Amino acid sequence: MDKFVVRLPRSLPGEASRPKERATYKQMTIHDLRGVVVVEDVLRLKAQLELNNQATEVLLSALHEISGKQPSVKVLQEIKIGRSVRRLSNHSDPQVAILARDICASWKSFIRERRSLPMIEVRSDAKTECLRQSARKLIAEALAIVETSLIVESIEREVYHQSHRILNSSYRRTIRKLVFRLRAEDATAESVRLGNISSLLSSSRH
Repeated sequence: MDKFVVRLPRSLPGEASRPKERATYKQMTIHDLRGVVVVEDVLRLKAQLELNNQATEVLLSALHEISGKQPSVKVLQEIKIGRSVRRLSNHSDPQVAILARDICASWKSFIRERRSLPMIEVRSDAKTECLRQSARKLIAEALAIVETSLIVESIEREVYHQSHRILNSSYRRTIRKLVFRLRAEDATAESVRLGNISSLLSSSRH
């Protein structure tokens, strides 16, 4: 049998040793979809938007996060997140005001176009809500304020969010840590009662 030599094109200098670039992909979850709304997240963001003396950075962060979601008409009516966003359209900071107006306009347009399409809502079960209510009671007692206070709600919802919406050891440990600090530090408790919860929550991450 005859032998054939197949000549391959020569590679340029440095080409052989150059590693091939690999494409990177990010796996999406169901929560990344615009039409999937985790009700807990909407409530958490609503509390951030409505808290008195809220920092502009927190407001912008919350607005950017909520802008990636489209709550259903039912969620908008029950939670009234639209009212909270619309109230910020007259905020003194122009970035906050413009972003709030853009979100309201986007939601109105989206609802008009897709009102009949199904939306997916993710809610907590009754047992989870009961355990979380116990945590709020501890926070309220440490602050010596009513349990239904927006401050108490904001603190607990943020801890729950940091724990990836799971009542795990991290959630319980963080709640105990915050309650202990509020009971031991009068100055911190007073600052939180005035609505300054950012420093308290940032310390809980360490």
